[in-house]
Amino acid sequence: MNSFATAQKYIENGLSVIPIKLDGSKTPAVPAWKPYTLRQATADELQSWFRNDQGIAIICGAVSGNLEVIDIESWDYCKHWAEEVEKLGGVDLRGRCPAVRAPRGGAHVYYRCETIEGNQKLAQTPVGTTDESTGEVREKLETLIETRGEGGYVIAPGSPGAAHPSGKIYEFFRLDAESIPTITADEREILLQAARNLDESHLLRRVASIVPPAPPAAL
Repeated sequence: MNSFATAQKYIENGLSVIPIKLDGSKTPAVPAWKPYTLRQATADELQSWFRNDQGIAIICGAVSGNLEVIDIESWDYCKHWAEEVEKLGGVDLRGRCPAVRAPRGGAHVYYRCETIEGNQKLAQTPVGTTDESTGEVREKLETLIETRGEGGYVIAPGSPGAAHPSGKIYEFFRLDAESIPTITADEREILLQAARNLDESHLLRRVASIVPPAPPAAL
């Protein structure tokens, strides 16, 4: 299926789409994409955008039926998150939500809910970075799991590999866009809390708190 047919299928399933550049930047291939957070593209716009193969992004939020997507950065964290969901009683819930395998090995989990929010960082971990000029090692937070909600978008299956810097594709491995469930606020909280249970951002503050004070200046 080419990108035009795929984009049409997403529209038929109540999802707003935009084209994505095929340069690995994951940026929109339209001058302004925010209008499509309020309305879906017309048939003429789709024909213009996807006349040739193009990357496809699905816009989250109210315009796509209150779509929210959990974006998990690695397969290891997908497994950890799934374990946390199960502990919170959501094993059946997880199985009802379509899931996409992302090019770098993570996953996108799709659902709709009456209550959603803007993009949120749910789980982060400290990572060390080295300043090339000074050799100083510093810590910063790396995001492990986040949501794409109102005002956000995700690159979607049907996009050529060139839409991602790795050259690999996005593909559904559980269900598809026709199967996105509408879950309850309580069920949504299970999915989000499972991610928060993996958050390690507090470790950055702990490391900062035990850094020894600088020696006194020479007299």
